[in-house]
Amino acid sequence: MRIFYRPIYRVSVENTTIELWVTKRKLPFFMHADAIIAPVAPDLKMVSGIAKMIRDYGGDAAQYEANKAAPLPPGTAFLGTGGRYRFKYTLLAVIFDEFKRVTPQNFLLAIRNAMQQARRKGARSIIVPDMTENLLTQPTVITDEQRRETGATTARLTLDAIVASRGLMEVVKVWVWEPATADLFLQEMKKLETEGWEESRLLLPAGTDLAALEQPMTPSWIEQGESGKIRHTTLTPVLGDILRLEADAVLRPTSTTFGLEEMQAGGVAAAHGGDCGPARKPLEVRLLECAGQAVVEEARAIGSIPLGGASLTGAGALSNVGHIIHLGCRTPDAPAYADSLWDSVQSALILADGHGFKTLILPNLGAGKNDYAAEAAAPMALEAILNYMRHLARFGRESGIETIYLAADTPHEEVVWQRALLKYMPEPLAALLEAHDEGE
Repeated sequence: MRIFYRPIYRVSVENTTIELWVTKRKLPFFMHADAIIAPVAPDLKMVSGIAKMIRDYGGDAAQYEANKAAPLPPGTAFLGTGGRYRFKYTLLAVIFDEFKRVTPQNFLLAIRNAMQQARRKGARSIIVPDMTENLLTQPTVITDEQRRETGATTARLTLDAIVASRGLMEVVKVWVWEPATADLFLQEMKKLETEGWEESRLLLPAGTDLAALEQPMTPSWIEQGESGKIRHTTLTPVLGDILRLEADAVLRPTSTTFGLEEMQAGGVAAAHGGDCGPARKPLEVRLLECAGQAVVEEARAIGSIPLGGASLTGAGALSNVGHIIHLGCRTPDAPAYADSLWDSVQSALILADGHGFKTLILPNLGAGKNDYAAEAAAPMALEAILNYMRHLARFGRESGIETIYLAADTPHEEVVWQRALLKYMPEPLAALLEAHDEGE
């Protein structure tokens, strides 16, 4: 009779269900999850203990991806493909330093960072394996007493890291693959269930503070997704801080009065190394604040943008782009509507081509006071780009725009862009434009 492994214990804390799975050096048959964590050093090599076992199950693809990103500092994590696993992502948590030493702080930070990256990709469940064996790889002879002592510390640190992540994952499956330490994890889970959890119980040196969790809005990094193509123009979704993305121009969806009515009476702040203005302000406002007073004065001199039109200014204090293309998506006292969004994208592309721009940044057209659902705005923007390229092709012309970055301010916007882009991958409808004539 075949034996199917199931969790031997469950506990819920901080909006997370923690399950304990125990097997003997093999992945439990029923233990599925969106992601799995492997402990590594800064070189990101999956060469020992549970990390090697995960790679042996089919993690070569993740290892090849990680090799390009190495080295990473202790306390960080790398997200790679899930390969042939029963999960989508492999997270390499850098719990060791370059000398293969581990501290409680680096252990906790690496696990939490791994969970953050998994959550940004939409993961809701994750496997956290028992890392006792990895922490015991230094001694040539390991006694039972050493294993128990290390296992007890690992169990507590693992549970603390999970709970300290404060609900990032809905389900965390703790996988103990060496049954000799299973009772240690069970004890910690029962203690967690009966006594609750206090951050003061963390095994950290006195006076050490854990880094705060990243805010879900406007991440400070840039991550590129899979690209699509419309004729000779590549469209690449990116998630993160738009001020870190270099381009000839950024498209700024706004009102016909440049959104100046939304700025405070005291003016706007000049940029300070890309760290300007609260991250939770709408992108339309942040861009103007970061560009500084020079762009505000330039916009005032222009006066207004036609509804559905576009207007070009310099970038002021913005160092990552050369220009700002302001889109007239709405009137000052009303939200945007479909025709104005469509027309403003077309106007922006004409303006960009007229000035010889090769790279553009296109954010979510519906954000802020445009008040237009991203799920509708994203495919509309891509259709507007496709229509522009089709129009040029009918007259035997090509756009000089080589890359359009589809910028996402949040993971939700990233998903919306990716879903819209699927319509044009791997070969977009625009590849058939040569068959169209002007009468179609």
